[in-house]
Amino acid sequence: MNYQQGNKIIYRLRQSITIDKESYVAMQFSNPFEILVSIILSQNTNDKNSSRATRRFVEKIGTDPRLVIKTDQNELSEIIKSSGMYNQKARTIKRAAKWVVERYDGDLSKSRNDDPQSVKNELLKIKGIGPKTADVFLLFYLGARVFPVDVHIKRVSLRLNLAKGDYSVVSKKLLNVFENPLEAHLMLIALGRKYCRPKAPKCNICPLNDICPSANIF
Repeated sequence: MNYQQGNKIIYRLRQSITIDKESYVAMQFSNPFEILVSIILSQNTNDKNSSRATRRFVEKIGTDPRLVIKTDQNELSEIIKSSGMYNQKARTIKRAAKWVVERYDGDLSKSRNDDPQSVKNELLKIKGIGPKTADVFLLFYLGARVFPVDVHIKRVSLRLNLAKGDYSVVSKKLLNVFENPLEAHLMLIALGRKYCRPKAPKCNICPLNDICPSANIF
């Protein structure tokens, strides 16, 4: 597989972008259940809010999914309120906790013994967890070769003419472009935040402006 285009993009981005783990909620935690909870809490909100909600969650409840199951629904919602959509997320977290207890006896680290695709299939059965949430967990905790696609990555991929289409299509295409999906995932998000913004992108100072077919057309 030829990663020449992807390698060129990553090389350029390394010159102007530094990956700060505080800007990516899934990088801020080590316990696998914490990581999964943080990813759920990051849905439709920024990393600052989801990080705050996750830390409060751990402080008030801990990382044992059995304790989550015992926690009152309204109490859990209040704890994670800063993440937004807290009632919906609380229900999802409770479902995820039940799954961890039933499948892994409460120890999500055991998921490392399973095939990543089977873990993803199981996660997708949990109401409230979609492909992106599942892929982020697989990428950040299991080290699986998957490519989660968020709004930044989808926008950047389209403007760079790397991929377009639905989630699955873009994800698979990017795996064929980038050799290291974790680094590329982080870099493309950072690119979307810093330069390739939805409105008024900073094409004039973007490190990819001379190889981007969309540069300076906005």
